[in-house]
Amino acid sequence: MSILCVATVIAAASWSGFEYIGGRLGTPLAIGPFPVQIVSVLAAFLSLASLFSLVIFALIKRRPALRAAVALAVSFAICLVGFTVTPAKVFRVGFRHRITSTVTADELREIARVSRQTLPMQGRMPGPEKKSLWNESEHRAHWTALTKATALSKLDPTLTLINGPSAVTISWGGALVGHWGLIIQTDGKSEGGDIAGDIATFMSSE
Repeated sequence: MSILCVATVIAAASWSGFEYIGGRLGTPLAIGPFPVQIVSVLAAFLSLASLFSLVIFALIKRRPALRAAVALAVSFAICLVGFTVTPAKVFRVGFRHRITSTVTADELREIARVSRQTLPMQGRMPGPEKKSLWNESEHRAHWTALTKATALSKLDPTLTLINGPSAVTISWGGALVGHWGLIIQTDGKSEGGDIAGDIATFMSSE
């Protein structure tokens, strides 16, 4: 029973652990089309099912079932706590740590400033590894100019720069896995960001 309880704790903790690691790597972890957290869910389910079976077996055999029942209740409570953590929030923590270990807030502001000057309003600029949007003849010269003028080359080149009305967004991902990235305010607002007052991470399912 102790082993099953420990397995449940590990499964619940890995739910957030996988998300944090994905954030640090800059992309959600997956096994084929499924998020890697399916492993955590399956492990927790198997542990709880095993503990439930021990309780039922003890009751059928008319043996003391209190210990198994307590282990089941504790494990179930751990799962409730562990699996109610919002994955996107944990991913953003890991992603924030990745970004702040790669570039400074001032370097991000400079990327936004230069993008603001060179991109049309609502215009977008894909990185060279963003194969679905990249056009060599159309984008190469602009990308080279941006990487020479800023620290943009430090970031994963699967990005897309978007020049919005009040912020420059640096986005990764796609329609199937969702999007994540950075929002750099350019309208003078400086509150609510988790990297700096004017710089925030985001993650969406769209």
